[in-house]
Amino acid sequence: MYSIIFKLFIALGLVGCSSEQSKVKQPSFKFTNINLEQLDNNGNKQFSFTTKKAEIVEISKSLTAKEPVLIFYQGNKPYYKIQSNKASLINNGQLITLKNKVTMQSINNTNLNLLTDLIKWDKDNSRAELSGSIISRINGSMFRSSKAVYDHTNNTIEFIGIKKFTFSDKSLSKTIKVKADKAIWYANQNRLYFSSNDSQVRTSIDFSDILKNL
Repeated sequence: MYSIIFKLFIALGLVGCSSEQSKVKQPSFKFTNINLEQLDNNGNKQFSFTTKKAEIVEISKSLTAKEPVLIFYQGNKPYYKIQSNKASLINNGQLITLKNKVTMQSINNTNLNLLTDLIKWDKDNSRAELSGSIISRINGSMFRSSKAVYDHTNNTIEFIGIKKFTFSDKSLSKTIKVKADKAIWYANQNRLYFSSNDSQVRTSIDFSDILKNL
């Protein structure tokens, strides 16, 4: 399977380039309205990447984009939407970096909304790492964390270094506070699981039952 950027370079060869560009040591090409897709080894769509403005450096096979939109798929259906001010694709799409006011949202419903500084997608491991000051809102819960990892294969998000967690249960008219170091969001089960390194106490909130009462 050809990489996403390599496919784009084939298109470039068809349209050609100017003689001035050939004199530059690292020629670059500017484009508008780019739409790229990447598949896994089984032919399933992993993500789509769109942007209205982008620049490609041919030698390094890298792409920089403004106001990109990255859509992650599960079962060939759009699942998470990521937006940022800037993005870069390096080494034929092996690594994708999104930075500056990055948001990650669930598409099918509004149960997950993340705000962070940086997201790095690693194609080989099918994982995206979120870093910086992460603000997470999941099904009425709100907490901050220093790091998070999205596992595309298992459709989970692990949050590390949790601070100030609260959960508002409208059915019980009260707010639940949880002290924990880590949390894992199991999207397929609609469940948020907590654990702590310093104690044996673990808390699991099953949103499926709670949402039935709302």
